[in-house]
Amino acid sequence: MMRIVFAWLFACSWIATAAGPLVITTTQIPDALAGQPYSFQLQATGGTPPYRWKGFNSLEDGIEFDTDTGLLHGTPTIVGISFTAQVTDSAGQAAAKAFTVRFWGPVQLVGSLPPSSGGVGSYYSGSLFLEATTSSLVSGTLPPGLALQPPWLLQGTPTQPGSYTFTVKATGFAGDTLTHTFTVLVVVPVSVTISPTFSLPARQSASIPWVVTGGVPPYNISVTGQPDGMFLAPGNMALVGTPALAGTYRIIVTAVDQINAGQTSFGQAVTIVTVLPPLSVGRSALSLRARTIHFPCRSQQPEERLPTLGK
Repeated sequence: MMRIVFAWLFACSWIATAAGPLVITTTQIPDALAGQPYSFQLQATGGTPPYRWKGFNSLEDGIEFDTDTGLLHGTPTIVGISFTAQVTDSAGQAAAKAFTVRFWGPVQLVGSLPPSSGGVGSYYSGSLFLEATTSSLVSGTLPPGLALQPPWLLQGTPTQPGSYTFTVKATGFAGDTLTHTFTVLVVVPVSVTISPTFSLPARQSASIPWVVTGGVPPYNISVTGQPDGMFLAPGNMALVGTPALAGTYRIIVTAVDQINAGQTSFGQAVTIVTVLPPLSVGRSALSLRARTIHFPCRSQQPEERLPTLGK
């Protein structure tokens, strides 16, 4: 009897050892269409069956996980899920693995592309479509320096200004397609040119001009740091007025353009302005004072002589 018991224990031990460790063998879960019934069976080997399954993290929005069979099923209503599957065998061994599943919808147009707000030499990125798996240029010319980055981005650093029109075709997960024509405006960056220094007399009319180029006019001009008494001239291309106080001023001129759709770019320049004290006229240290000079005055009449007695 003892031999039978030992033989049975040895056999069970050999079977458990031969079965190996418990492992989830599924390496990835295929993508699917959102809004369509979905089913996928996870697999495991090793350990001692039967298995029990459990799902952790983000298993919701139409997707369920069968704890007896490891079946992932339901009708997804979101774009994707990330979750961890865990399997446990009858001997208490456990194994776990993380998965991500993408549920695709039909290809959608994002809208018009934003202009290249930074202009030539500035990095650009714009989304063409949503839910596309591939995209390709059908006609037209992309701005030099920009390229299609599948599945739905236009990215790069534009090198030439201009307005560029091109047509792109996108393909979705289910084979659905969408073709659209886009226009991208690439501009020269906004630039403000101003003399680096100015020297102005206080309490005298003065002007500090500048020039704005690039971007798409009209420009919104703002100035900070100017002396009291100076303000933006009509047309916003100069400071004019009468600086009131002597001193050194760091003036910053900022120009913001208006490309379209709320997109802007700006340029900025700094000038150092020295306002000199007003000129003063000194009075001579010598003061002129009126003086009265008295000169002796002699009568021009002949002197009268008195008679001499005894003559």
